[in-house]
Amino acid sequence: MDYSDRKNLQAICWSIENYHRALKELCCIEDCKVRKAAGQRNHINCSIRAYIRLEAVNQQQDITIYRAKWEIQSNAIAEYLTDPNMRSNFF
Repeated sequence: MDYSDRKNLQAICWSIENYHRALKELCCIEDCKVRKAAGQRNHINCSIRAYIRLEAVNQQQDITIYRAKWEIQSNAIAEYLTDPNMRSNFF
């Protein structure tokens, strides 16, 4: 294994670490309180979909996934505060 191979593997490993960290910190994949397998699968699926959405915003707007999450949450809070009885567009 030469230097360039090692650097490529290191970059791959780092991207996997970032993926797992984002799933834990931003998408709360570990916070599932459900005991049944179907509920756990649904929670994992929703967490992965949330990560994909954050990455899509990251790629489209060239912002970090932390900033993307903040913008999504702040827009949802602002919509709720303007009309608390209004149903969200996300459901």
